[in-house]
Amino acid sequence: MIKFTFPAIFFSLCISKILAEDCFQSIIELNLAQVVDLQSGNTDEVKEYQLCSGTYTIGKPDQTFDFLEGGYPFFLGRPNAILSCEGNCIIDAKALHVVSAPNVPYGGTFITGITNDNVTVKGFTFTGGTTADSTYVSVSLSAPGKNIVFEDCAWKDIVFPNIIYAGAAELANVIDNKSIEVTVRNSTFDDISYQYTIFNNYAQSMSVESCTFNNIESTPIFPNSFFFRCRASTCKFTKNCVNNVTYLTSFLFRQDESGVTTTNQVRNFLELETTFTFSNNYGNNVEIVPDDADVPVCDQGYAANTILKNNAYEECSDPFESTVCPLLTTMSTSGENTTTSTSGENTTTSTSGGDTTMSTSGGFAIGHPAHAVIGVILMIILM
Repeated sequence: MIKFTFPAIFFSLCISKILAEDCFQSIIELNLAQVVDLQSGNTDEVKEYQLCSGTYTIGKPDQTFDFLEGGYPFFLGRPNAILSCEGNCIIDAKALHVVSAPNVPYGGTFITGITNDNVTVKGFTFTGGTTADSTYVSVSLSAPGKNIVFEDCAWKDIVFPNIIYAGAAELANVIDNKSIEVTVRNSTFDDISYQYTIFNNYAQSMSVESCTFNNIESTPIFPNSFFFRCRASTCKFTKNCVNNVTYLTSFLFRQDESGVTTTNQVRNFLELETTFTFSNNYGNNVEIVPDDADVPVCDQGYAANTILKNNAYEECSDPFESTVCPLLTTMSTSGENTTTSTSGENTTTSTSGGDTTMSTSGGFAIGHPAHAVIGVILMIILM
């Protein structure tokens, strides 16, 4: 279990002084201000928490998961919040940039039931990373929240196994299926090396829209790597421009699973529909990484997979409409819409115009521990 230990000395800070500043001088101050408002019950109105311009270094957790050689990651600590930057904020992290958790030890007791409804993170540049631990991820979301938005952000010069993850905790069954709804929009991803996924959506809802991706390289440490993995989830990938991107297995991957046993308990995701919608995307030089391993691949970019069918891909298709990417503001809907749904042995296909949607109703299981551990409940200890 991962936990973040905030030093007790932090509580000696004058809260009134922190809250009186036009912007916060550190991420830990911004985090504390959210928790103070949460404890006071002052979360009905939308409040903005602004970080002062500058470069902030987030440390790497040691064996006790205390962050050393740097500060602490952003914590989404309440609903109805805006986390923003005063000007130019560069967040350089070794393990995590942003994290959410539903239960927080605080002041000798637990704050439970934290939700992140209507939370926006905007205007930050995220950089750094390492491959030292396969569980490291830029953004890890485990607390329930509808309308979580990352916008006008930049992920740049990053080396991480995973970039953005949303999912239920494996060992602590604390959130419902699809209780997280996150959108990433109007953001850029440049010069990134990833080992497993850029986007990993685990039984939640994730939308990526109007983003640009340049020079994204897959350097897999697992048998597979996916640009966007949609697992028993609702996923959208629309109006994006993709240039110079590699992947090992498939670019967009819709996965349906059947087993339900985990280490300490049984998790049932039966009858959970998996839907992946993609439309109006433009790709240039998007390629599979040459590999000698005997693993199934989908060199056309989109794959549908069902564990019940022995990992065989149901279909592969090209997720891009063109290699030429127009300005995002001038993108228009064109082409035919294709909808494919699968439930059991029956398959139906219908066509109308605009989006491509493929859905499957089936089982879901926790995957390999190295992949799922980033969804373990993240404990933020504030003293």
